[in-house]
Amino acid sequence: MSVGGTRTLNRRHEGHLRGYKQQRAHDYLYDPLCTLGSETDHARARIQALASLQRVRKVPQFKSMFSDLPHHPRYAVRLRVVDPVPAFIERRWRGHWDQRREALQRAGFSPAVHLHGNAGDCNISGADRWKYFKRPLIPFSQLVPPDVVFAAPTSPRFNMARAAARPP
Repeated sequence: MSVGGTRTLNRRHEGHLRGYKQQRAHDYLYDPLCTLGSETDHARARIQALASLQRVRKVPQFKSMFSDLPHHPRYAVRLRVVDPVPAFIERRWRGHWDQRREALQRAGFSPAVHLHGNAGDCNISGADRWKYFKRPLIPFSQLVPPDVVFAAPTSPRFNMARAAARPP
């Protein structure tokens, strides 16, 4: 004997219809606790916010408002032109700045302290010349200890005396 049951789902009590969402459209900009892993995730959140259905509105076409014909639609779908984010809000991904600030704090430097002064005070050909040069990285000389002596190749292919004696 099997017992079956039927359950009716009431869609009015789902979360997205009760007046709140799991995440607001522009949480990636406003919420300080919203953490994104990379610039790609930031771009994805921005595109989702721009493509949300909150910006879409139905504008009635008055000439064909009561039409059921597909080539005379009742309304047109348009995006709202008004941007909900104010112009003074920074929209770029703040990850690199945060990483730099944390690295400076770990090293013991304050981000408010300027180490080298103004850029206008630089003397390229004088006392500040050292700032514009970098020491070359030579990895081979760093890896080999100074007391290592390489053996000469013994292969006939590398023997220059035999190669000079043989006519071309």
